[in-house]
Amino acid sequence: MTEKKKIGRDTVDYIKEAIYILRTYFTGRLKISFLLGVICYILLHLMGIRFKGLISIIVAVANLLPYLGPVIGMILSALIVVFQEPVFAVWVILLNLGLQLLDSFVFSPVILGKSLGLPPIIVLAVALIGGAFFNVWGVIFAVPVAALINLLLKRVIKE
Repeated sequence: MTEKKKIGRDTVDYIKEAIYILRTYFTGRLKISFLLGVICYILLHLMGIRFKGLISIIVAVANLLPYLGPVIGMILSALIVVFQEPVFAVWVILLNLGLQLLDSFVFSPVILGKSLGLPPIIVLAVALIGGAFFNVWGVIFAVPVAALINLLLKRVIKE
């Protein structure tokens, strides 16, 4: 096999693996959002809040958009609840803040780290560094870019 064909095949293999990693990342984000929606539903049910299904869906869907999504979800869910009982809005905001802490420091590092083959501490560090340097875009793209760099480094070291 010529060197050109080998390089071409290596490039195609890398692209296939990169697509798989990106698909795995988005699947992991879906899992996390679903898990947060279920936890939100259970806690809202225990608190006796109406429209818990709608609020849980809003929280889960909003969580798919990193950084701004959870804030939007928190505001919308608080607006829905404030008409039931104003004090419930405070509880819903606190619940959302707790869910976001759980997501940021437990679910995302563990679930995304496991699915991407990265240690959870690396996922957490990369997300924090990406956010510090590149704001919203850093938070959104830091983990998948780190996974792609990890893949590239593995391939370079292997050869």
